[in-house]
Amino acid sequence: MLMDLRQLENIRMIAETKSISKAAKKLYLTQSALNQQLIHLEEELGIQLFCRGRNHFQITEAGQIYLDGVNRILDIRKDVYNRISDLSQLQRGSIRLGLMADRGMSIFCSIYPHFYEKYPDIHLTPIEAPVSEQEHMIGTGELDMGIITLPTEQLTRNNYTHIYKEELILIVPASHPLAAQGARFTTEEALPELLPEISPKQFKKDPFILMQKTSTMRSLIDRSLEEAGFHPSIVMETRSSYSIFKMAQVMGCCSIIPRAYACPTKRLVYFSLPGHPSWDFVASHPKKIYLNEPCRYLIQLMKDYWSESPYLCDHKKEEDMD
Repeated sequence: MLMDLRQLENIRMIAETKSISKAAKKLYLTQSALNQQLIHLEEELGIQLFCRGRNHFQITEAGQIYLDGVNRILDIRKDVYNRISDLSQLQRGSIRLGLMADRGMSIFCSIYPHFYEKYPDIHLTPIEAPVSEQEHMIGTGELDMGIITLPTEQLTRNNYTHIYKEELILIVPASHPLAAQGARFTTEEALPELLPEISPKQFKKDPFILMQKTSTMRSLIDRSLEEAGFHPSIVMETRSSYSIFKMAQVMGCCSIIPRAYACPTKRLVYFSLPGHPSWDFVASHPKKIYLNEPCRYLIQLMKDYWSESPYLCDHKKEEDMD
C-alpha cells in the first residue's frame, strides 16, 4: 500500500476540523473528492477511521493510531527537509510564524526587513493567534514556529527557545496616596531596573482593570494575587495590555501589565509585586524537528529587538492623554 503524503495531510486535516466540509475548504478541495479519499483509505485498511455524526466526524481508535503515524511521518519529512535546506544553502521555501495579537505584529514589522534582506526567497507568513491556539497549531503542523509568552512551568508542550524574561508590574494612578513610593517613568526620568516592591493589599479599596480571565497572563496574575491574599475589585476586563494602560490613565485605576507596556507618563507610577511574577517570551517549535537556520535567525532578531528596545512605546514621548 503506497502512502501519498498529500493524502496524509488531508486525513490529518479531517481529524483536526472534525468535518469533511471544513477540511475540504481549508485544503481547497471539493467535499466529494476529499470524502472519496477517506472512503478509499478505509476500504484499503478494512476499518473505519472516523465515526460519521450528523454534525461532525469523531476519530475512532483505529483512526487515532493512523493519525499518530501520520504525525510522525510528516514530522520526519519536515525534519529532513529542514536539515537538507541548511546544507544546500539554497534557503527557499516558507515559514508560518505564529504571533500574539496584542504586540506580535508590531515586533514582526520591526524585524521583518532584516529577515527579508537575508532571506528574500523565503515566504514568511505571520499568523496572529492566542497562545493556546498557537501551541495547538504547532503540534498539528499548521505553524512552523510561534512567538508566545508563558510562565516557565507551562513550557512543556513543545520545544522552546528562550528570548526574553518579562516581569508583570503594578501600575497605580499618580494621584494615589501611595504613589510617592512608586517609580516614575518620564521622558526625562528612565524607569529603574528594580522597581519599589509593594503588597497589592495596600490597594484593596481601589478599582482594577485586568486582562480577561481566559488569557494566559490573567492566570499568572490571579495566582500572584491569591498568594498575596488579595482579591481586587475589578471594574473592567480586556484582552489588550495596551488598552489596559490607556484606560488606567483615563479612569485612574490600578492594573497589572507586562513591563514592556510601560510608557512615559505623568499619570501613573510603577511598582513590583511580591515574588516578582514573570513569564517567558519564547519561540515555540515542534519537538523532534530540526530548527532550520532561517528560523534560528528569526529568533536571534527577536533577541536583538528586546535587548535594544525593552519597551513597545517611544520612551522619548509622553503617553499622557488630553
